[in-house]
Amino acid sequence: RMDDGYVLKGVLIRDRLELVGRYDHVSTWNRTTKLPIIGTNGLVLGTAGITRPAESVEDAVGVHADAALGKALDYIRRHHADTLSNQTLAAMTGRSVRALERLFVRELGLSPQQYLRRVRVRLSCHDLINTRWGLREVALRHGFYDQSHFSREFRKETSMTPKAYRLQFGSSGIVLGSKGVPL
Repeated sequence: RMDDGYVLKGVLIRDRLELVGRYDHVSTWNRTTKLPIIGTNGLVLGTAGITRPAESVEDAVGVHADAALGKALDYIRRHHADTLSNQTLAAMTGRSVRALERLFVRELGLSPQQYLRRVRVRLSCHDLINTRWGLREVALRHGFYDQSHFSREFRKETSMTPKAYRLQFGSSGIVLGSKGVPL
């Protein structure tokens, strides 16, 4: 809405790089363009916009302030269930731990570990809604130590327990066995 307000006042948004949430609760790098729709009388009638995924991490970070952030975000997304330390992420990106932490805070407003928790919780939401896995199983699949740890971190992120989230947003009725295969 804020962007639409800017466009209605004449500020064009062209090919802006931004993080956008996806259906599976994980943010991805996208390029967004918003332009005014102008009527035949010359007045602005509304806005039109398009958001498309950045072609690759390299495409996303080519315009972005620092390629290390793109590498770290991609790595976290692919390895979210693993034990990930800031030291591991820093070494993987060729940055010092402190430089990587400052980069995360500057660009995302979160530390690397806060971002990792957010990714884990958002991905766990999908399983809570679409499977009947027990909370312990969901917790372990998404990198939490146990059900208690999962519940604490989930509540920090969503202000509700995993059980309450499951009850509120329902289940598709899919029943999966321990290897993720529908029964």
